[in-house]
Amino acid sequence: MSLGISLQALVDRAMSLASVNLNTDPQALSMVTEDVLINVFQDVGIALAASRDTRKLLRVSQNVIFANGSVTLPVGILTQYANEGTLQDATDSTTIVKRYSYEPEWAEFIRQWDQRIGYWTVQQYTIYVTEPNATYDPTTGLSETRLFTCPTIPQVPAVAGTIINYPDEVVTRLIIGTANAIVGQSQVKVAA
Repeated sequence: MSLGISLQALVDRAMSLASVNLNTDPQALSMVTEDVLINVFQDVGIALAASRDTRKLLRVSQNVIFANGSVTLPVGILTQYANEGTLQDATDSTTIVKRYSYEPEWAEFIRQWDQRIGYWTVQQYTIYVTEPNATYDPTTGLSETRLFTCPTIPQVPAVAGTIINYPDEVVTRLIIGTANAIVGQSQVKVAA
């Protein structure tokens, strides 16, 4: 379940929560900087990723466009958990959606023992894919869109009105983390 909260609403709730902790008016608090938000989002993502039970909350699906069998990883992908990811052809209109099997080792990805299925792998910051009944060829590989789902560090949207689509538990942790960062900033200013 997702709150579907905008970045601005998240910041407003965090400022309201921080003002309660500081016993002050939210308007008296400093504006939250982008750097603070980036740090909070990363910290929350890393904390959730540490446990398999909460890591699943970070799974995000996004379209990736392959060119000749490869595509640069989307921002924030936790590559160490690529084995928990999925790649599928979301445009496949058959009742059985075409999915690809993850192969962590490049040599095995190239070898493909069973060509009845497609494979994908991650090397450095690139996803590589082969179609069923094909071998990997960087000059003639797949050049289409696929749906990639993998644990991802939440990203700070560039526009305040952008909706943050993560489960409630993630959004709540982002609000609390941002509120704590505001309290921390305010206490440093008071002490100085």
